[in-house]
Amino acid sequence: MDLKRQELIQFILDRTNTTESYPFNNPSRKQTILWTIMKQVSSGKMMAMIFERDDKLLLNLKLKPEHVDQMKHVDGVTSGFHMNKKYWLTIDIQDTDVTQIELENMIIESDSLTKR
Repeated sequence: MDLKRQELIQFILDRTNTTESYPFNNPSRKQTILWTIMKQVSSGKMMAMIFERDDKLLLNLKLKPEHVDQMKHVDGVTSGFHMNKKYWLTIDIQDTDVTQIELENMIIESDSLTKR
């Protein structure tokens, strides 16, 4: 997949009722990671986290535990960075075997799981 950060944000916004937020980016602190948090408009819950680390564009999504286990075997997908590894995974957006359709389905699943 060849998505840039802003394109990935828009990809999520187009498919969910979320808004982008930057709660971890304190201007008074030296930042090593720029976080974009996609939050549910209705509940304020996080449904996705977009960040760059080691020159990689990464995306955290919440999925059902059995889906997390299945997807961890796909190249470019690992356990959720700084998240509960049972429910969250991290996708290396620019270096993964995840297709755009699979990504869209995972975004919709994360959206559904975090609406409550």
